[in-house]
Amino acid sequence: MIKPDFPNEDLKKDAQVMAFYHHFEDPTLFESDLCRKCGGKCCKRNGCAYAIEDFAEITKKGIMQKLEHEASIRATFEISNYGATPVLFLESRGKGKGPVNLFSLPTSCALLTDQGCLYKIEDRPTGGILLLPKEDEKHELCCEIDEHAQAILLKGWLKYQKLLNKLVKYYTGNTVDKQLSLDILAVIQVIGKKLESNLSLTEQEKTCIEPLPYFREPLLDDCLANDARRLKLCLKYSLQNR
Repeated sequence: MIKPDFPNEDLKKDAQVMAFYHHFEDPTLFESDLCRKCGGKCCKRNGCAYAIEDFAEITKKGIMQKLEHEASIRATFEISNYGATPVLFLESRGKGKGPVNLFSLPTSCALLTDQGCLYKIEDRPTGGILLLPKEDEKHELCCEIDEHAQAILLKGWLKYQKLLNKLVKYYTGNTVDKQLSLDILAVIQVIGKKLESNLSLTEQEKTCIEPLPYFREPLLDDCLANDARRLKLCLKYSLQNR
């Protein structure tokens, strides 16, 4: 096993992240009983985020090669008093998804197999390398990622937003706001239908609609035009369960 490099210098300042990286001196970490018992719970929810350091060089050609089969452009959101601002980044592709998957319900990572991840640990996106399998207080298996490390990882993509915006337009024909609006509509139609039937939402579904109250036009244009009733249901649920 190759001990991975730090994604960037800032991570070296974080004691928890440093302690995690020291675990790579033990090559059995990702072959442990915990990993086998877990079966990829986190991988069944979504893929791993790529750091810019996972690429020798960030170019349009290099990103498009990764988007051919392995990755998707995703959106996370910076929440402020002004609403939710989308931040685009790359993530390993979910099953059945394409090169652009900005906002969607949780989907199993396409790299997950019955034998585990298709990639060796040193070849995985940084977001996957930062996952540490453990048992919680209820002895249930879970993976945790240091929030500070995750924030630094996403911060690296900020200077490439213009490139990723252009690629969203290239693959979908839509602006980021328009594609997000369509994606949000698809999500609220599924979750709104469950709420109409008084069905319980999964934890992942709850997390998915958490940022809804912070979305402003034009991100909600398609919802307002095509399914305002379910949008209202989802907004109400999200606000009541903060």
